[in-house]
Amino acid sequence: MKKHEYYFELVSLKIDNMLTADQETELEEHLASCSECRDRLVMYNSIRDLADDLLVEPPVSLVSSVMNKLELEKKGRLPRQRIVSRILTFAGAAAAIVLLLYTGTFMGFPGGGTSKNDMLTMQLSEAPAAERLMPESEEEKMSSLSDSADNDIKFALSSDGSPASATAPDESLYDSNGTAKSGGIGRSEGMPATGSNLFDPGTIKVGDEVAGFKVTDIETEYFEDARDVLVVFDGEATLSGTLYYDNNEQGFWGKFIYFYIDDDCAGFLPYAVGDDRQIWFGIENHDEAVGMLDVQPEDEGKTIAYSAVIVIDNYTVVLGSSEGCNFATLKSILTLNRLPD
Repeated sequence: MKKHEYYFELVSLKIDNMLTADQETELEEHLASCSECRDRLVMYNSIRDLADDLLVEPPVSLVSSVMNKLELEKKGRLPRQRIVSRILTFAGAAAAIVLLLYTGTFMGFPGGGTSKNDMLTMQLSEAPAAERLMPESEEEKMSSLSDSADNDIKFALSSDGSPASATAPDESLYDSNGTAKSGGIGRSEGMPATGSNLFDPGTIKVGDEVAGFKVTDIETEYFEDARDVLVVFDGEATLSGTLYYDNNEQGFWGKFIYFYIDDDCAGFLPYAVGDDRQIWFGIENHDEAVGMLDVQPEDEGKTIAYSAVIVIDNYTVVLGSSEGCNFATLKSILTLNRLPD
């Protein structure tokens, strides 16, 4: 089986219109089954089309740095963060295209005037491309990460050191027993009852117990300018809700299984104080979970929904990224009823 690097080279040759007829056929067959190469081809075509509209040829160093940037954004994400990976990949491509447009426009204006802006443009245009486009050095990056490392968990704290997000839930949304009122709006829908399942992201530590789950790890992931804090819990819970399977490799998330819990199960999971997201999570053991579903060949490309009661045996809360979601390992399915399409 040929490696991806081989097909990456074919994609590059296609952009340059240098493929043979046999190579063209081979690439088309591969693209039908490989979303990564399709994304690469779309990205290359977008950059090429926009570059053709620029007033001047982009410098080689710019093209190289853009491609390297996009390559970096396709690496290093954990399987449980496939959603974020997709979003960041396309966000990176968009940023690269904007950079190309800006550079072409900035460098292409004729310098016929003598205003301060014209003089500045001429000075920058005459500067070596390597000086104008020099990326942040590894030392500077590491220094920046080191400076922010002390705030890995304290990102939820205010300037005086108190938990910025650790405010009590809106009392109007709960009854005298601390149970979420039904029929409410906003944070009452899907929110847990006030109690032992709430934790403060500013003070949580390994060994703490929340809602019957024990904190086994607190991880920090850096990706470009974003930082996610993952609080990993070990424990088991039985939950009712709606299980979804996006059975479409070409979908925005790719093939993905996720679960929206019923409101009356909200108190069974650890929940960060101040986190007002609706409670749902992705299934981390995707391949094993697919084997528990009644998926038919004709379901390819569909999103299937089930009313289900499931058992999970661990839970990871992802804090920091607005596009991120929590994850759990699916241990078993107690009841599974397929909903109409």
